[in-house]
Amino acid sequence: CVAFVARALAPTRQRNSSARSKTNQPHQAQTATMADSELEAIRAKRMAELQAQAAQRNASPRSMEKQAEIRRQQEDQRQVVLLQLTTTEARERLSRIALVKPEKARIVEDMIIRAAQSGQLREKVNEPALINMLEEVSEQMNHETKITIKHRNYDDE
Repeated sequence: CVAFVARALAPTRQRNSSARSKTNQPHQAQTATMADSELEAIRAKRMAELQAQAAQRNASPRSMEKQAEIRRQQEDQRQVVLLQLTTTEARERLSRIALVKPEKARIVEDMIIRAAQSGQLREKVNEPALINMLEEVSEQMNHETKITIKHRNYDDE
């Protein structure tokens, strides 16, 4: 892109310099060298950006694989923790909910894990306790997604 602009500008500079009077030649030479040095700086900067992007693309697949592996491990750990904190019936209900509304199931899972971390759980979460949590989340989600539309009255005269 920069090289294209430089090539496009070069003929223009030559045409403009021949059209001007010879009294401005020292000024033109100074302006041309300034423009050339600025153009070289822009080219160098752009080249460095392109090289950085290429290096990032080459490193990107490896880092993406590492990140995916870390996410899988974290999800496995999460499932192990939930396995320890919930009864079989509660796990089954939660997995059915996750099929239909994964975001709601994730919120409830987070609630269970936070309760365990803060010491609020004295026993495993059973199905009735899970249902109570689901109701709380449903109430919160209904309040969050409430949309009010106000219509303006325009009188036709």
